[in-house]
Amino acid sequence: MAKDKVVYLIDGHNLLYKAHFSFIARPLINSKGMNTSVPFGFLNMLKVLFHNKKPQYLAIAFDRAEPTFRKTLFEDYKATRPPMPDEIRNSIPIIYKLTKAFGIPILEQEGYEADDLLATVAKQLEEKGFFVNIISGDKDLYQIVNENIHLLVPRQGLTELEEVDVGKVIQKWGVKPSQIPDLIALMGDTADNIPGVPGIGPKRAAKLLQQFNSVENLIENLSQIKNKKLKKLIENNIENIKLGKKLALIKTDVPVKLDISRLQQGHISYDELHKLFMELEFRQFAKEFLPDRDTFKKEYKIVQTEEQLEELIINLYDRKIFTFDTETTSPDPINAELVGISFCIDEGIAYYIPLKHKTDPFHLELKTVLNELKPIFEDEGFKKIGHNCKYDNIILRNYGINVKGIYFDTMVASYLINPSRRQHNLDALALEYLKWKKISYKDLTEQKNKKKKGLLITEVLLHKLMEYACEDADVTYRLYQIFKKELKNLKLEELFYKLEIPLIKVLEDMEIWGVKIDVNYLTKLDSVIQKQMLDLQKQLYELVGMPFKINSPKELNYILYEKLKIPVKGLRRTTWGRATDEQTLREIIRNFPNKKQVPELILQYRTLSKLRSTYIVGLVNLVNPKTGRLHTSFNQTVTETGRLSSSEPNLQNIPIRGQWGKEIRKAFIPEKGWKLISADYSQMELRILAHFSEDPELIRAFNENKDIHRHTASLIFDVVEREVTPEQRRMAKTVNFGIDYGMTPYGLSQRLNIDVNEAKVFMDKYFKRYPKIKDYIEKTIEIARKNGYVTTIMNRRRYLPAINDSRRHLREASERKAINMPIQGSAADIIKMAMIEIHSFIKKRKLKTKMILQIHDELLFEAPENEVDLVMKNVKEIMENVVKLKVPLKVSINAGDNWADIH
Repeated sequence: MAKDKVVYLIDGHNLLYKAHFSFIARPLINSKGMNTSVPFGFLNMLKVLFHNKKPQYLAIAFDRAEPTFRKTLFEDYKATRPPMPDEIRNSIPIIYKLTKAFGIPILEQEGYEADDLLATVAKQLEEKGFFVNIISGDKDLYQIVNENIHLLVPRQGLTELEEVDVGKVIQKWGVKPSQIPDLIALMGDTADNIPGVPGIGPKRAAKLLQQFNSVENLIENLSQIKNKKLKKLIENNIENIKLGKKLALIKTDVPVKLDISRLQQGHISYDELHKLFMELEFRQFAKEFLPDRDTFKKEYKIVQTEEQLEELIINLYDRKIFTFDTETTSPDPINAELVGISFCIDEGIAYYIPLKHKTDPFHLELKTVLNELKPIFEDEGFKKIGHNCKYDNIILRNYGINVKGIYFDTMVASYLINPSRRQHNLDALALEYLKWKKISYKDLTEQKNKKKKGLLITEVLLHKLMEYACEDADVTYRLYQIFKKELKNLKLEELFYKLEIPLIKVLEDMEIWGVKIDVNYLTKLDSVIQKQMLDLQKQLYELVGMPFKINSPKELNYILYEKLKIPVKGLRRTTWGRATDEQTLREIIRNFPNKKQVPELILQYRTLSKLRSTYIVGLVNLVNPKTGRLHTSFNQTVTETGRLSSSEPNLQNIPIRGQWGKEIRKAFIPEKGWKLISADYSQMELRILAHFSEDPELIRAFNENKDIHRHTASLIFDVVEREVTPEQRRMAKTVNFGIDYGMTPYGLSQRLNIDVNEAKVFMDKYFKRYPKIKDYIEKTIEIARKNGYVTTIMNRRRYLPAINDSRRHLREASERKAINMPIQGSAADIIKMAMIEIHSFIKKRKLKTKMILQIHDELLFEAPENEVDLVMKNVKEIMENVVKLKVPLKVSINAGDNWADIH
């Protein structure tokens, strides 16, 4: 039969298991805590099938949960199989949805297995002149292979499919396809718990069938078997053989009506697929399976003449609300040069003003354009919309334009709507909300010859860059219309418009001003650290008796586990042998004190190495040559709790405690004639806990300005406060702060190095003295389970999709987040409120003082000496009164010549 009418039939469960085991070592977990390995593997297989085979006719068969006729024949059929893994069971509903969205008909019928349906349908199709390929690795299906029905056995997922014809069946098993049930009847099948004949394997079974053709003929002619032992085995298992063949024989007469038109491909539901892909967070699949059509009306224009610029400006004055976006030479706004500006005034209506293009020099003068646009950008009466407005604002500030009237930022809106979303960039949001595959920056700058380096943005053809830039502005406008409604529905408008949007301007000013670093001091400190590292290296070489690369896991494996003979039992395996990470080295130090010297020195060396690369050499290298200062980026849309983060460099993680933390902070200095001011909230999260829990004892302690850790220790240890020992206070401090993070008795035992039972007693005493805290924790978890999220003082949300998960470790992790989020998130809200008020105070008083850093609960300022007293008085007052809680907020504030001295 010619292969011009080809049908592909898929063994569904076979593929699900293959997908599961492909990712079992490194499962894929999305931001909701869902294991997506099976759907991802399944989709990859389908993708390869579509790409390589381009099937015109396709169907997929699944087993049903109900018992089949084989279970009636033999109660123990498949009884030895382990239960289906949860990852597969949990994935089946989504697999069904995906299959239906692809328009692939599902074959399933109560009382029969998928194999029976595949075989029945294959035979029906063969009769109608089709050639059938069955995709499965199940050996039972070898029995229906003939000249018109082949198996495609997956190898390496579906990236390789081995085609099995009659010849290959004979080559592999030594029997014809029709003899496969007889073969299984003799040799048995452990997977399906088919008993077979003990002592007869596949080779002996094949020889018997080559001689007797079938098990029925074999049983009738037992006298011809000369091997008495073999003959006796068969005689003793005749019933097993007969049963085995009935179980192994695939049905080809299942009462199923075949509608060939249903098998024909081309009925994909793109909307449903898109929805499923976004739920699973499979963005690449979402891009690949978008409809191949342009569903958006677009009118994009290049502005290259004064008349065209005038038309744009008239439109901006007419609308009074628009999106804007800058095209630049660098992601670093401090150093980037302006290449062009795009505007969108309505859906699909966008303009691009080129300002610096090598491919088309015919554009307006930069000065002319900026002079015309400056009044609009600096007029708060014009509502500006952008995506990551802070970046565009800084770019324009570099050119003398101070943008005012930022009304909406789609990146910030996306973050508030779903803070657990991993990507808030325009490409991802356009795909998710608009089903629009944007032109990516990579596509824009990629060379046809992929071996060549990508184009600079100024080298991109102007019409291509215009399309890209206008699309950014257009997509931003469309997202704004969606997100504006969503913020209202979620009651996030106050948080967005009164906190996060005003904060953009605060962060913009902080990034532009930057932080002054004493480079000479860091250079000297670097010499000290390098000397200490050399001393540690020398000690290690002497102890070990040979030089080795301290940072090499491979060489460290040899030193620790072969040369020093440190026992490896219980230690985690890695590519190079056993683990050499910090946790493992600390385990060795704890469990083998007689072998601790080398691991201790390695940890000391690593600490110095990290300090040097990250906070000494790293900081020096990031000092801007134009300004002589460090310009970190403050990120509003990264942490799920609402806290700010910083990058390039990350200043949130500069060590506070210990010798080196202090030494590094000494490098942060003010300009000559100025001072640094540090304003730090005292025990902010504990005070918020008191506010939320309304615990009378905790509230009383704060209102009476007690040392809260000493007070807690006195309650737990039943001593008067003046008799609390430093160790008791330390233990109380640990539990005080740990409660905010949902700490368990096990966690407390690890931190205090005590027995778990002792830690439990300790926590029980804590909750006995502060009973409302326990009530608050239980109530918060209950709310999280009911709503699927928790909120802060400003109604900031954090979603907890695994809060009701059957898997204990995921559920408990979500419970800890539920306890912590209202506290830590509210702390983030409060300090942001303070930042906005302080920024406003500085502007109104026209002070030179600058807010330069925000690190957790601390704000750092740089102030001229004649403004220090005024700033300290007002900053403290603003921070302590920015919000009214049931306990007072307290701020410690100090001024000095470097960051270390004022801590």
